[in-house]
Amino acid sequence: MVAILLAVACGDGDDPEGPPPDAGIGTMVLTVAGHTISIDADGTVEGELDTLSFGTLPVTAQFLNDAGQPHTGITADRYTFEAISSDTLGLRFTSAANFTGTITSTAPGFYTVTFRLIDETNDGTEIQYAATLFIDSGIATVRLIVGSDVIDIDAGTRLPGAIPPIAVGPRPFRVEFLDDAGAPVPAITNEAFSLVVNSSDTNVVRYAEGEGFAGELTGVAPGIASIAVRLRAEANGTYTFVNARTVIVQ
Repeated sequence: MVAILLAVACGDGDDPEGPPPDAGIGTMVLTVAGHTISIDADGTVEGELDTLSFGTLPVTAQFLNDAGQPHTGITADRYTFEAISSDTLGLRFTSAANFTGTITSTAPGFYTVTFRLIDETNDGTEIQYAATLFIDSGIATVRLIVGSDVIDIDAGTRLPGAIPPIAVGPRPFRVEFLDDAGAPVPAITNEAFSLVVNSSDTNVVRYAEGEGFAGELTGVAPGIASIAVRLRAEANGTYTFVNARTVIVQ
């Protein structure tokens, strides 16, 4: 998903000793994790950045002249390519040689990222492009295991649901985060994420945190309450998954 905010070539105040004012960039070509788009000096975009996967992704930029050929005046000794994130805790860019780098996400979600070329002689921006990127966690199904009961939830749903009625007393509670093939998502680790479970009425049902994505759910007294099950990214405190479940204690 991409939302175009700004793409412009500029540089009227460029150093006259270098390339002429407005360095003559006709197009910026960006490739992010195999997805390529081109942005011309008027802001016209061809291609789109689809949903990107969670983790570390390669980024390359190429700058063409008005004839569509590589711009020989755009060199790394004068110009710097960078990507500015709206949330550097959740997503950051690391620059490398020859207008390349990597985007590393530590929390899934939506981020505004501005890709731009800077003229280091005057700190001017030659061309830039801002986009809203969606970083996908890779989770397709969230599986709740409450005692011997198994409840599968579509990871994209925000609709509340229920778990089978429970009796007064404790039972093991565990959550698995699965991909499209039904396997655990490797990126969802206990070091990077935590399970947060809250009860609407601890006089009816109570949750005690355990190791990993597990704990103990206790029916305290007969009644009806709800629990909120959430997966939190520790890097920036955002929630990747949120779902409410009604609990009937018999």
